[in-house]
Amino acid sequence: MKSRLTVKKTHLLCAITLLLTLFSGQSSKLFGISGGVAYQLLYYSKYISALFLVAYALSRPRKVSDYEVKRLLTILLPLVVLMIVVECLAVFTSPVPAMYGIRYWTRSLAVFLDRFCIYAVVIGIWELCGDEAIECITNIFIVDEILIFASAIFHVGVAGIVESFLGAFAFSEGASNYFEVHELTFAIGLCIIYYMFFAERKKHNTGKLVFLVISFILGSKRIGMAGIAAAGLFSLFVHKKGLSRRKLITIGIVGVLVCYGYLFIVYNNEFFAILNEHGINNMGRDLIYAYFVRRTKLSPTQMGWGMAGVAKVVENMDRSEVMYMAAVRGVHNDILKIYINFGFVGSLIWYALNLIYFPVKFMKEYGKKAATIYMALILYLFITYLTDNTESYFVCQVALLLIPITEYLKEKNRSVYCEN
Repeated sequence: MKSRLTVKKTHLLCAITLLLTLFSGQSSKLFGISGGVAYQLLYYSKYISALFLVAYALSRPRKVSDYEVKRLLTILLPLVVLMIVVECLAVFTSPVPAMYGIRYWTRSLAVFLDRFCIYAVVIGIWELCGDEAIECITNIFIVDEILIFASAIFHVGVAGIVESFLGAFAFSEGASNYFEVHELTFAIGLCIIYYMFFAERKKHNTGKLVFLVISFILGSKRIGMAGIAAAGLFSLFVHKKGLSRRKLITIGIVGVLVCYGYLFIVYNNEFFAILNEHGINNMGRDLIYAYFVRRTKLSPTQMGWGMAGVAKVVENMDRSEVMYMAAVRGVHNDILKIYINFGFVGSLIWYALNLIYFPVKFMKEYGKKAATIYMALILYLFITYLTDNTESYFVCQVALLLIPITEYLKEKNRSVYCEN
């Protein structure tokens, strides 16, 4: 009997939703679109598809109970409340809303819409795919990577692909790399951590891991590799020593202190001195960081600029100060971005929520393995936050939440099956 490749409708809808989101960051490579109406349609399609995904999930028999969904939303609620409080304070304390008016508020609305849609997509995929959600998003990333490869053959040919390969494996900053697709590469890193340290040792998992690792290397993200190394050390430590609530809190506190230590060396102009000593090209980040450091201070009295504060200022940077970096659309430092947007106290709470509160709540509600996975993934992302815009990458934030709660569901279903 011949086997047929079958694609579940629910998985297909999830794939369309995430692929549309990824395509908006790959539009120039895949479709030759870099602006205009076509790009805007592609960009906003992620919101429409996210809402459609949720509506579809509500109309179908669900694999996750309403209780589980409410429990997840309860865990996530403090972060949303923090965002709202900071935004309300920014009305009175931030110079950015007053400077840009309605243009600030439309951008701020987009930030909140992104966050709500991230949660909607997480819940929608979780409800439709159940304990197959990790495999679903992994397959989506693999499909997208194959599309990138096919596009590379069409646009740059074999010679261009070889150049990208050599540049990626040599970590050459000057080499042209057609495979440097930021959001996809960082999202693949999250899956690598899961399959390398937490997934069951199965033959098909090994094949996926090999493909993901090659794709990740081709993406040429050195900070991502440092993140995987940090997540790996944490995973090995937990495997050897075990995990407890006290250890989670300790690791989280250390993480928060590291964030402020990092901000200290950025504000004191020591960060780029360290990079220069080691011959590391900062790719113009020194110009952008300095632009924001001159306009803020590392002090408990620093108030937040609001959710769209940094993003709006980045769009309107003075070319005389940032020169050739005026065209960038991100600060390339999410630790700094969060500090400026949320202020000193707000950023402290934000760091603590992600590094302490969420891991502890995951352990309480979903068990040790889910908490361990979340902690490994968030450590990876926080490393990338040091020099990149990963906190605003929609698919990365979806994977961050979806992987640990899906593993919890797998463990739960497995225990029920064993009992029966």
